[in-house]
Amino acid sequence: TVVSASSLKGGSVAPGDQLAILGVNLGPTAGVRADSTTTLPTTLGGTTVTFDNSPAPISYSSDRVLLVQAPTALNPGSTTQVQVKTSAGSSLTVPLVVVATNPGILTYEATGLGQAKVINSDGTANGNGSVNTSDRPAAPGSVISIFATGLGAVSPSIPQGTPAPSSPLSTVSTPVSATIGGQPATVLFAGAAPGLVGTYQVNVMVPASARSGTARLVLTAGGNSSQDNVTVEIQ
Repeated sequence: TVVSASSLKGGSVAPGDQLAILGVNLGPTAGVRADSTTTLPTTLGGTTVTFDNSPAPISYSSDRVLLVQAPTALNPGSTTQVQVKTSAGSSLTVPLVVVATNPGILTYEATGLGQAKVINSDGTANGNGSVNTSDRPAAPGSVISIFATGLGAVSPSIPQGTPAPSSPLSTVSTPVSATIGGQPATVLFAGAAPGLVGTYQVNVMVPASARSGTARLVLTAGGNSSQDNVTVEIQ
């Protein structure tokens, strides 16, 4: 199974997308995580993932789960063939339709649902979905930073597997819109998150009329929207 690492939706992939590959005998039992502060390797723990026979950056390798970044050179409108190769052999290929955007919001829950990974304007976490942690709801009119995957090409381009620089910032090529609690929210910035690989940062202004409480959060790019049931806390 090959799915978005954030939304857990399958069947499609955007250039530079983050993917989770689920199966058995995919890598070392204990699991190995790459150093995310440098360019990611294309072989980790004896495992290589290829897209059309071209090795892709890999950040985590284990027996049941692999985390990879899709090549940034994938051509929207085509179909790419994904394959896992280990010392024990190679998997069958899995076809994925290449799309310009495949939005997914990063959440604290492994299911891709619930509290989004959001930073408030004062640098505090909006919440982590835990009943034992005090949420810090965002005030209407304030700016929050949302972290996502699958927003497609950026300019200036960033070599695949490489952490995004803080200067110059790379912005998305496809416009991104957002809603909070069903209300349009102004997007002030959408681009590669500095210091991270294959992750996007979207800075959004909370609508002045947003209702207090838990609100549904949606990002849309190129006609495709992020997964359902992702939330943010509003003051």
